[in-house]
Parts: sequence; structure tokens; C-alpha cells
Amino acid sequence: MKIDQYPVFLLRNGEDYATISTPESEPDKPEFGLLIFESREMAEDLVKRVELQNVEVVPLEQEELVQVWNRLIAPISKIAWNTKLDDEGNLTTSIYDSVE
Repeated sequence: MKIDQYPVFLLRNGEDYATISTPESEPDKPEFGLLIFESREMAEDLVKRVELQNVEVVPLEQEELVQVWNRLIAPISKIAWNTKLDDEGNLTTSIYDSVE
């Protein structure tokens, strides 16, 4: 995935960043996507709507995001872009394999 505008926003809890299991994951072989948002408002909306506790919305520039991405370990191998809660209470997101 090519990100054209920075900063992007991640959800941080301590030293970890929030992830979501990918819809196509096998039950015995889960994969996770790093939650990345194009705006602070989108990130804060998800935090509020799913009532996440002790989570900080942090802005990252391109170089910082690359550093975070390069430190990730399996099973975190995807990007979950602009995840949100729909009107029925289901999480929706776009999943990508990598970040450029």
C-alpha cells in the first residue's frame, strides 16, 4: 500500500501498537494487521466507539512508520487501513500486505 499523506495515526498501548486479526486468517494460523489511520479523528472515533482503554492516538511520519513496520514480528504481517465500526457494530477495514 502506498501512503501519500503523513502523518498517519496509530493506536499505542504502552510500547505496543493496536492490531486486528485479518478476516482471511486461518483459525490455527492467525494473521494480524497493524491499525493505521489517515486522520486523528478516525482513530479517536474507533477508540471511543469500541471503548478501548489506556490507548493513545499517536501521529507518525513516514520514517517513524517504517521503523515501526520493520520491528513487527509474526503474526503481525498486514496493514489494517482506516478500521471503523459500522452502524451494525461490525468492524470494517481494508487489509494490505505492506507499506511503502
